[in-house]
Amino acid sequence: MSSDKSNPTDVLAPPVKVHGMTILDRDAFKKEIQIPTLFVSVEKMKLALKVVKPYLLKMRNLQPVQEEGNQRKIFLHPGLFNEKMAHLEQTLKDLPFNVSWTSMQLGYENWTP
Repeated sequence: MSSDKSNPTDVLAPPVKVHGMTILDRDAFKKEIQIPTLFVSVEKMKLALKVVKPYLLKMRNLQPVQEEGNQRKIFLHPGLFNEKMAHLEQTLKDLPFNVSWTSMQLGYENWTP
């Protein structure tokens, strides 16, 4: 069980080395993670967002929906995504969408003290 995708609780937690830190080192909070990302056309965005809203990745200083040309990139919570993938595929079957895993770097500003 070495993949970050297999344990989403650990994926979204700050790095272990920052626990008990007495002198703040913001660089120690940097962590590279894999996030499930849904790509949807602008025209279908409203409908897609209605379906995926409970699965959005909600973190401090992170916009879960971002523009990328004529598409929108929607970041999903890794744990909820894995559990609910079959339901999402069934619900979104009429929409043209693409799901992939995106590498993202989190830092000090993404976690609450």
